[in-house]
Amino acid sequence: MVEPMYRNFKSRFSSKSLRFRIIGSVSIVIFILILLMIINNVYAIRTVRSQVFESNKNTLDIYMKQMDDDFSDVENFLAGMSSTDVNIKSIEMPAREIDRYLAQYRAERLLKNTIWSYRMIDGFFVYSDSAQIYIDAVQNDINARDKQRIKNYVTQQFSDVHTAGFSRSSWSPVEIDGDFYLLRVIKVWNSSVGAWVKVNDLIEPLRGKHFSGVNNLFLTQEDGRPMITDPFLDGRIIDLHINPDEYHLTNDGRNKYLVIAQHSERGEFSMVALIRDNNILDGLDSLQTLIAVIALCVIVILLFLTFMLRKLVMAPLNNLRLAMKSLKSGNFDVKIQSENLCDEFVMVNHTFEDMTGQIKRLKIDVYEEKILKQRAELQYLQLQLNPHFFMNCLSVIHSLAGLSKTGLIQDMTVNLRNYLRYALEGDHLVPLDKEIEHVKTYLDIQRLRFPDSLICEFDIDAETVDAIVPPLIIQTFTENAIKHEAVVGETFCISISASVLRNGLAPKLRLVIIDSGDGFQDSILQILREGRRVCDVNGRHIGIHNIQQRLMLIYGDQTRIEFSNEPGLGARVDIEIPLQQDEAKAVHTS
Repeated sequence: MVEPMYRNFKSRFSSKSLRFRIIGSVSIVIFILILLMIINNVYAIRTVRSQVFESNKNTLDIYMKQMDDDFSDVENFLAGMSSTDVNIKSIEMPAREIDRYLAQYRAERLLKNTIWSYRMIDGFFVYSDSAQIYIDAVQNDINARDKQRIKNYVTQQFSDVHTAGFSRSSWSPVEIDGDFYLLRVIKVWNSSVGAWVKVNDLIEPLRGKHFSGVNNLFLTQEDGRPMITDPFLDGRIIDLHINPDEYHLTNDGRNKYLVIAQHSERGEFSMVALIRDNNILDGLDSLQTLIAVIALCVIVILLFLTFMLRKLVMAPLNNLRLAMKSLKSGNFDVKIQSENLCDEFVMVNHTFEDMTGQIKRLKIDVYEEKILKQRAELQYLQLQLNPHFFMNCLSVIHSLAGLSKTGLIQDMTVNLRNYLRYALEGDHLVPLDKEIEHVKTYLDIQRLRFPDSLICEFDIDAETVDAIVPPLIIQTFTENAIKHEAVVGETFCISISASVLRNGLAPKLRLVIIDSGDGFQDSILQILREGRRVCDVNGRHIGIHNIQQRLMLIYGDQTRIEFSNEPGLGARVDIEIPLQQDEAKAVHTS
């Protein structure tokens, strides 16, 4: 009774059975579940942070916008005073000395009568550098020390706005005796009209208003330095260089803080709120502790399962991987050791060996089919013709017929016949002189459309006359230049040259086509240099891309085509291909 049960147990949980080895996969499932718990915890943390960020960010935006609106009102007052108030000019250039005192008195009364309307600032001032006169008005609750600081600063350093490093178009922060102030100045003649506010006075009323859990609220300069003297920031290094549209965590060495910032549109400062991360994550600590304990237990189990998995599964898979790598390198006689493996791996190994045999038989057939496909593709690319060219030719013939110019019609049809014969011959390579003759035929056709406009110069090295090139390689770029640049009644020049380069192991044929047009646009030039297709209004661009594909099919990486703009002229195309003479019959299509 015991023996049959033992055999049944052994057959179901044999060491060679994959069923037995799947038990090891349970640990992976557990690990994934733990990982999902961790991910869920991380997601919950990020969600809580995002919600706190968005809530306080919206509040911060409201207060910053309100502050900017108040600053804008102050600027409007300063601008109006600087442009319409005659007292400033009278202070600088009075007709009589009594006029200066009267203007000074009127300016002071204006400032004092106006300042109560702008409760968010601490004071106004007018300073005449030429007359050395300083006039100010401050709020009733402003102490004399701050008032005297601003006066000393303005009279000593503010005679030249640029000397103090201020922007004339925004509120600029300054530090005086350890305290920070925001100043806004408008230059009028040799005088300055301005307003100021102490940063502490500006930010203190906002603290505690509608900011849930904010540990500190302050203003910073553009480089992130806080403009505040606060024990909270003493001895702390907090990175405040942040993206205001995303929540950001910073560390002072003891605690993490969620940083929320909003830049002012009216000044060179930002409003920043700091929230301690521990306050945000209250309630999530127990979940994090549970996940840590479970993760520790899983690690212990996983160490044991990893050892078993490596011995029973990874070793056979590694042998299979090495065999596949050997097959990839070209060894079709590779064999895999199948002893002491489970039945499933034995079947996989036998299937792999059968597959290698089939691949070995099919590889030669695939290679031959590839050659045939490349030849067919090359012929297809060569036979692609531009329908617009033929429609233009027919239009010219129709126009000539209407004018009864029989001779020109005959010339046109002969040239068109020669053009079609050359384009449809189907040769992979043709002599260079034959390609040049085809270009001349094409130019003769185009001269009927552009009479007395097209000029083409040929500079063909005698050594290159017998060279063989892909057909239409020069004509395509000539056609492209005329199509996009030639204008009826305006002279359009094209220069075509051919020479031999011998600066490498094998000589190369260099073809250069230059026109007198406007050249390639920068965007088009970038696309061409990257080898990407340039699309026209119909969504395709056959010519240049056709040439690039044909050169790649024929010469592979032995060819080079470069697009540029010739200084003083237009577009320039340089083509380099291996130099082959007419007697060479081999055509490299790989």
